[in-house]
Amino acid sequence: MLKQSDSRVQKNDALVGRLIWRTLLPQFATELSLSMTSIIDGIIVGNFYGKNGLAAVGLGAPILSVFTITAGILSTGNSVICASLLGKSAHDDAGRVFSLSILWSFILSAILMLLCIGGAEEIAIIFGAGKSPELLADVTDYIRGFSMGAGFILLRQLLAPMINMEGGNRFMFVSSVSILSVDFIADYVSSAYLNGGTFGLGLASAISYVFGCMVLVFFYIQGRGGLHVSLLGCFNLRESLHILLEGIPTALKRLCDLVAPVLTNRFILTIASVSAVATLSVQSSATRFPLCVVLSLSTTVLMLMGTFYAESDRDEMELSCKKMLIHSILWSTLVSALFFVFATPLASFFVRGDTDIIDMSAYAIRWYVVGIPFLALNQCAAFYLQAVGKRVFSNVIMIADRLVSTVVLVYLLGWLMGERGIYIANGISEVALTVILYIMVCIKNKRIVTNIRQLLFLPDDYGVPDEDCMFALFQTKDDAIGISKEIQEFCVKKGVDRRRAYISALCTEELAINVIDHGFTRSDQQLSVRLFIKAPKDKDEQHQITIRFRDNGKPFNIKKRRQLIEEEQDDPTRNIGIRLVFGMAENVSYIAAYGMNNTVITL
Repeated sequence: MLKQSDSRVQKNDALVGRLIWRTLLPQFATELSLSMTSIIDGIIVGNFYGKNGLAAVGLGAPILSVFTITAGILSTGNSVICASLLGKSAHDDAGRVFSLSILWSFILSAILMLLCIGGAEEIAIIFGAGKSPELLADVTDYIRGFSMGAGFILLRQLLAPMINMEGGNRFMFVSSVSILSVDFIADYVSSAYLNGGTFGLGLASAISYVFGCMVLVFFYIQGRGGLHVSLLGCFNLRESLHILLEGIPTALKRLCDLVAPVLTNRFILTIASVSAVATLSVQSSATRFPLCVVLSLSTTVLMLMGTFYAESDRDEMELSCKKMLIHSILWSTLVSALFFVFATPLASFFVRGDTDIIDMSAYAIRWYVVGIPFLALNQCAAFYLQAVGKRVFSNVIMIADRLVSTVVLVYLLGWLMGERGIYIANGISEVALTVILYIMVCIKNKRIVTNIRQLLFLPDDYGVPDEDCMFALFQTKDDAIGISKEIQEFCVKKGVDRRRAYISALCTEELAINVIDHGFTRSDQQLSVRLFIKAPKDKDEQHQITIRFRDNGKPFNIKKRRQLIEEEQDDPTRNIGIRLVFGMAENVSYIAAYGMNNTVITL
């Protein structure tokens, strides 16, 4: 039955939990497939080409960051803007932004591919491979082969969060499996039968992204996407700048992920040997999985918080942030513990026979994963601040986390302790940054922070006050029928005239019954209804009444349903509930996002 907002957190917990899982798992698959090519390359090259091959791939690996910097700008900028627009039910505007982002991915990927293939040797020298002619040749070949997939890397990275948002989880899974299987087969064939060297390894990764990207493209070719995509006439300079600004935090992270290893590799070659670079390459490849966990957690924070923030829903923001905090600590700690315990056998996958490199790699892996839980907290904090519009703070955390603190400690500990100091720098820097951020939050709040609300940095006037909101969570038509009287009484109590109060109650009841009738097929499916009222600023204006429906049932687009009813022109007494809703509402919008049906009615 209907309850006021003081019980919303308890009542809405299960539905928000499902929403998080529906976003988190596909996002993890996306991040894993993006990183697994580097892991597979590391395993294959370590077993076929030894430590020199490992050093070459390790030095060439930052080329992926060259592409993900650009992809991160487009993907994050597009996701943040589209999530905000969809939260405001501006579907046509979201489609235009999405189309513009796709156009830019075509333009920028073509430029990047030509530059990276033509300037591969110069890039290899920048990456630190210039001191050895043999190493320089291997790194150059790897960069050239990998760069051939630039367009597909950018496009897939852009499409992935949108398809996740639109409920295409099956396509995401198939795309990820395609990348992993194709890359492994192509790497093995190139190394075992064709003697393709590092060029073959890079080209194999590029080919795998072709297959993975085309699976996602097929999602839109089939017409499954809810957003209209059209490249004709979509160019808009102002919106392009908006995408750039929203994507800067992720771009900064990717840029730091490029610069930090390059500086580290160049530094380690001045104080150690090729074996040390090979060890660092093993550490980087072996810890890709924990990093995927961190990235999927932080990206989920960005996507969900951006949507909830646009909906002005303080309670759902608090509940979601609390659950994401628990997820971040739990999963990052679990993964870190597993990798810490099994560091030695994990290192053995990448190196055959060289016990010194295996032992040192295990040491490096253990120290790196010590910082993973703290990295998860730092990254989630940065992405949350971006979602709520605090881009400057988000950018500062990104730069401090992924570049300044890490590189400073690498150089400091490297000079003091040698190569072992380099391996422990990442873990220590993440712990230090988490402590610094917590102290800063306490200073801002002028107290020791002990609850989630003090971490949100939301203005006091954000959202609708609790006393002007009502919330219901139910599963049956009997529940839906029983809420009408309470809604009507609540609206009247808030000063809404009786006619509009009656319309609000009737719209809620009719739409809820339709959702349950057409969308519910399992006992665990639930419908949440949130009604909030904004008082008029002027005496001549009416109260603004907004009713949001969110459920995890089968897709049920009430707007398409209405179109079918009008086209049939059948008995006007049929489907009377849907006819009543559209007859009484000022605006009705629908979007399927994150595996949920979301319908908003404005009266």
